[in-house]
Amino acid sequence: MESKNKSKDKYKKKRKYLGANNPKKRKNLHEIKQGIYVACDFGTEALCVLECFVLFNQVVEKIYPEFKKENLKENLNENSNENSNENLNENLNENLNEVSESFENELAELRGNKGDDKKTLYLFHSIRMGGHGVVFIEISDEYLVQKKIQISSEKIVQEIMYQIEKTGKLQTKHASRIVPFSKICYADMETILLNAKQIVDEYFNPKEKLPINYALDVRVSMGKFDKKQLIKNVADLIDAKHKVNLDNPDVVFLIHIFKNSCCFGILENYTRFAKFNVRKLSEKILSQKENEKEKEK
Repeated sequence: MESKNKSKDKYKKKRKYLGANNPKKRKNLHEIKQGIYVACDFGTEALCVLECFVLFNQVVEKIYPEFKKENLKENLNENSNENSNENLNENLNENLNEVSESFENELAELRGNKGDDKKTLYLFHSIRMGGHGVVFIEISDEYLVQKKIQISSEKIVQEIMYQIEKTGKLQTKHASRIVPFSKICYADMETILLNAKQIVDEYFNPKEKLPINYALDVRVSMGKFDKKQLIKNVADLIDAKHKVNLDNPDVVFLIHIFKNSCCFGILENYTRFAKFNVRKLSEKILSQKENEKEKEK
């Protein structure tokens, strides 16, 4: 019992920069700047949000030393006797129930403190998607501005994929696909093309940019949109020196429309990482390792 309470206390120290899951503060998807789309098993959306908060926080601390330094400083300010460098969650599956309970307690506290004017900033926020089997985690621009740090959704997800490729082990129980998006806007054709042109001009069209093989991956979920026309319009923006390669592109320009929101991502290693499907990538790596063992016999 004592160890369980101790574990909860450790989590409570870090929860303020793990993530916020308060329904009253949720934004529309097109109102945020960047984030991470996660597909999950039906009925596990809430648990998926929680495990993503934990995993993404661990990855950010690993690849962004300035973020870890800020977190350690906050922990030391709260309790100078606490070992703030200790791993938050050594075994995600074993501790997920405790994490879930802690978040439920926090939400209860938030609902009970309606008159509290103090605003706590979180790095991660869950965004309501309006569908089953999907969640979206915002990387808070307000948090990054206040802390004066820069964090990329692509780098977070690429690091997760590298670790799966290295070990074959899944780091999530409920998530099946994890995709970063660096830009989000309202989903009408004019606004989409305006934002797409900004991305194309930055990534594809600089004069010094060498020719690359690319693919357009346009998806429409929970809504209606002229997909073929959108593909044509976006393709017309890209310099002709770059060639379409659907089988093994150097980069994939992903455009995903969810109802009235459009998300953009420039993704490298798309084929290599099984289109960012963590389960398929894990299966592929484990199968390769098994085949290597068989050859050695």
